[in-house]
Amino acid sequence: MTVTRQETTTAPDAARAGETGARRLALALRRIGRYVRALRAFSFPLSAGPVLAAAAIVAPPADWRADVLIASLAGVVLLHAAGNLLNDYFDFRHGTDARRTGDAGRPGRLLVTGRLRPREVLAEAVACLVAAGGAAAWLV
Repeated sequence: MTVTRQETTTAPDAARAGETGARRLALALRRIGRYVRALRAFSFPLSAGPVLAAAAIVAPPADWRADVLIASLAGVVLLHAAGNLLNDYFDFRHGTDARRTGDAGRPGRLLVTGRLRPREVLAEAVACLVAAGGAAAWLV
């Protein structure tokens, strides 16, 4: 007959496990924040404005189809995001964006500062393009 030892978790072990989970969550949120910053979302109103203006010219707001408007806005914003990401990627790859003095206070520059890898930015751009294609396919 074999006796198995039952492991017990002490309070400090449980606290450390929770701390590790909280730390992982914080790191994941920080990484997601970098991906969002790489999109340069502050520029999206420049893309969304013409879509809304065109919708207003074509039909009064009471006649707008919400599904078409949302898909159009999503497609345009995703294409804009992909353009921003591809611009950063190719500027970095060709040396247009390089580390310079005074970069610390400048927004973005995630590739130059090493916060994101080129492969990550390219993958995010491709994901935006695929999602924009999905929005376009839905509209057709």
